[in-house]
Amino acid sequence: MKVLNCYSLKGGVGKTSTSINLATVAARQGWRVLLLDLDPQGASSFLLRHDSQEGQGLGDLLKRQRPDLFEMVRGTNIERLEVLPYNDRTRLLDSEISEIRSFRSNAKKSIQALSTRYDLIIIDSPPTADNVLKFQLAVADLTLLLSTPSPLAVRATLEYVYNLREKFKSPPMFRTTLQMVEKRSKYHQELLLELRKMETLQLTETVIPRSSLIETMALDRTPVVVSHPRSVVSQRFESLWLELDLMS
Repeated sequence: MKVLNCYSLKGGVGKTSTSINLATVAARQGWRVLLLDLDPQGASSFLLRHDSQEGQGLGDLLKRQRPDLFEMVRGTNIERLEVLPYNDRTRLLDSEISEIRSFRSNAKKSIQALSTRYDLIIIDSPPTADNVLKFQLAVADLTLLLSTPSPLAVRATLEYVYNLREKFKSPPMFRTTLQMVEKRSKYHQELLLELRKMETLQLTETVIPRSSLIETMALDRTPVVVSHPRSVVSQRFESLWLELDLMS
């Protein structure tokens, strides 16, 4: 089983749309997928037709000696894709993590237990640099950093990468993908060329273009790779999934 963590320090960079569409592409290719929604906006849960619900949060389960995340899992209308939806208790996860003894061990055990049912877990992460990030890094095989071609978003991504290198002798595996790229924008294309020269970013060849189809996903609550499978943006999500090569 593989764990892909979709992350950005800055909101509004296409993290949720990337998480959902990659999860859907993988599911349609035969992977058994769980999308873990940790973002306080609960957008992934909403788009997969699960509104905010009451009950236990992820922190409640991780406090147990034998955490069982299956209790929170819900189905979706996409075959082989399930979701562990965000709920009101999940927003307390950061403070709860600091209270959990042997947190790293508990987190790994709880995620590894899911391997009996899933081939892939995708985490839609909150834009945070606190204890929730520790959970993500503890369980992820690869972190996909999302950015847009804007100075502030790129700056936030670079800061995160430098942070990783300072904190870890062996930094976690990561790649960076640009979202909302405009082909006709001279600035976007020039910036893209400059960023490709920066080995620090581990930039993917695939970039996701700006598309009104992504913006309207919230209306029909359907991934764009399902609603418009032949569109350019859908093809890019499929290319990105192949490029990440989580089979290796």
